[in-house]
Amino acid sequence: MSGIAEFSAQEAYVDVYMCEIAEFSEHEAYVDVYMSEIAEFSEDEAYVEVYMSEIAGFSEHEAYVEVYMSEIAGFSEHEAYVEVYIDRYSEEEIMMTAEGTERVKLSQWDAMLIESLRVLGWSDDELIHRTQQGDLPKDDTSIYEFNYEELAAFAAKEPATFEAAVRSGYQIKYNTIRGIRSWIAIAFVQEPELVLEEGREAVVATLTPAEKARLSAVLSHGWTILGGEDEAGAGAGASVYRIVPQPQA
Repeated sequence: MSGIAEFSAQEAYVDVYMCEIAEFSEHEAYVDVYMSEIAEFSEDEAYVEVYMSEIAGFSEHEAYVEVYMSEIAGFSEHEAYVEVYIDRYSEEEIMMTAEGTERVKLSQWDAMLIESLRVLGWSDDELIHRTQQGDLPKDDTSIYEFNYEELAAFAAKEPATFEAAVRSGYQIKYNTIRGIRSWIAIAFVQEPELVLEEGREAVVATLTPAEKARLSAVLSHGWTILGGEDEAGAGAGASVYRIVPQPQA
């Protein structure tokens, strides 16, 4: 700490922690310094200070991502970004930020075709491969009477869009109220209520938090999800929601 070394108190501690006695890495040394009485930081905050330092040159958000991806939290990179951005953005916006791209846009019908195959238990890879190969159900006996040749044609015409929709999710270009009800029925295997009374149009569905977040990401502009009230028989963690037209400004 003398003029000879001209170290700050923190730099001095780092030199101590990095010596053979402690055998710490430079980052681990800084963490111990920042967690000491000098700074009184938590372990996470200490790591953030380390990653934001000139050593790593990370921004605060990047630093937090490194923290959340560390063994402390054991999060994936996407989950780490969600933790960072959670205070500023909606869950859907967070995931788009984490993925670094906006969701692709699909027609309501193409979206329903994809979901009808997903509920068969196919993985993303299987769904993509079988669609590209034309290895799809031939005679759909559901009320929708799906023609999967249409999906195969779309996948052949726009392969990048199709694959992104399957792997990373999508947003529907334009929803109708009946289409929303059908999408929920197919994707979540339930029978939502359709309300067509003028001025009270809505789709009423019982959704888990994960289902609600997924539906919110899929809906086209012009629709919103209201409610979230618990209801007897709804199931653990599930609530009743109303999907309604967004009020015009």
